[in-house]
Amino acid sequence: MVNINKAIEIAKPLIKNYEGLASSTPPPNLTYVKKEGNPNDKIYAYWDKFAKIYTIGWGSTRLNGRPVQEKDVITRSEAEAIFTQEVIQQEGYLRKNVDLNKVNENQYAILISLTYNAGIGNLKSTRILPAINSGKSPSEVSAIIKDSLTTSRGVVVGGLVRRRKEESEFFLIPPIIRENKGAITIGLLLIGFGIGAYFYFKKKK
Repeated sequence: MVNINKAIEIAKPLIKNYEGLASSTPPPNLTYVKKEGNPNDKIYAYWDKFAKIYTIGWGSTRLNGRPVQEKDVITRSEAEAIFTQEVIQQEGYLRKNVDLNKVNENQYAILISLTYNAGIGNLKSTRILPAINSGKSPSEVSAIIKDSLTTSRGVVVGGLVRRRKEESEFFLIPPIIRENKGAITIGLLLIGFGIGAYFYFKKKK
């Protein structure tokens, strides 16, 4: 059975790499915050032009149980806390819908990333989970991931197309390195993801 905690730790940097921590300047400007910084740095809400909603921190759409609003401001430390809470929450939704005996940590991490990005409802509307639960091969599931959830409000988004392609490739990587070496593995893999993420962020601007 998949180790859920390890999968979550793999998923978190992958998700962050795509979502980006925005914005460090008040609207209408949009800039991405450096990975390291003061916990008290201000993080402002910004308008997601694709989803047509306000977002804050690492792609969060809700704050204190309500939708994010235009003038919301949080700190970097609050953004981190919200992000961790949402990853755990989304994993909980996912766990109820997938056979944990049929995925490894890397595969489950990608499913967490998909759930965080698209929502469990949208993920359930695809063929991804049925393919996993019915025992389809990783290559078959990977191909389905690549062609799924690439639109926002009916419009194909280039950043999502690239993200799904990279997630589908990561889905096929066996989690062969454990413990301390795991961080090195993730770091190396993120190098490949970095280029696609850069263009995704540029597209969102």
